[in-house]
Amino acid sequence: MRTHISMAVFLLVLPFCDPASALDVHAYQLRQVELTPSEAQRAEHRRVWLNTLRFDGSDSEVKLSRSMAYRLGGTDMRAGFDPQSLTVTRLDPDHLVHVEWATLPVPGSGAYSWEGHVVLLLEGTTLKDLFRDTFQSYGQVGIGNYERTHLRIRLDPSASTLRLDQTDEGSTWEPSSKKRPAQWKHRTVWEYQLRERALRFMRAERFATFEGHECSLAKVARRLRTSTKTLERLNPHFASAAKCTVRISDQIGPYHPAMEDGVE
Repeated sequence: MRTHISMAVFLLVLPFCDPASALDVHAYQLRQVELTPSEAQRAEHRRVWLNTLRFDGSDSEVKLSRSMAYRLGGTDMRAGFDPQSLTVTRLDPDHLVHVEWATLPVPGSGAYSWEGHVVLLLEGTTLKDLFRDTFQSYGQVGIGNYERTHLRIRLDPSASTLRLDQTDEGSTWEPSSKKRPAQWKHRTVWEYQLRERALRFMRAERFATFEGHECSLAKVARRLRTSTKTLERLNPHFASAAKCTVRISDQIGPYHPAMEDGVE
């Protein structure tokens, strides 16, 4: 496989980093690793490559997501990984690094984009994957029909707890309908504890946000096809309001990665 190194090397010294630290997470190189195209991609003269990241002073190559170059109607097009969206942050000063990126919007009958995350454990000059996922973050078809997903990753250093905080929201609307678009918003929070160089699942909860006349536990229970008693247990201090967020479940399993980057 051929490897191309991008010309962009970003240099920035974090003010809270130990000068003796072996890794500056803002000094890295982006690389392109050519992949063998599928028969369909070859027939359409599509070039596909994997984007990777290598930190200065590290012996680890971090896989990001794929890119694809192709022609559409006589125009050169590109899909997949967007290097301008890449962000690298330390979740703590010494050991955990969070890499996040998005993809270029995919044109077509709607609008689509994907989001990627990697949490890395720094061990000397070696990086180990603790968490990884790439998923569709936005999709829109027609007017008033969309879904949006975003994942935030935070660390509670006092408890060595990593939180995956995912927001899902969307709207559905029928052009022939006289009703307003039906909107929804869910939030799921997973908690993992860092033990023995690995993440161990602890718990997860899911919340839903409602507005207007639906902001009562009885109406939320009917909409979700669950019991009012269950919601009362999950929300002991609930008070009706014009807008409310209701905890709807504490029986959520571990996070399941989608591992889709939108390149076909």
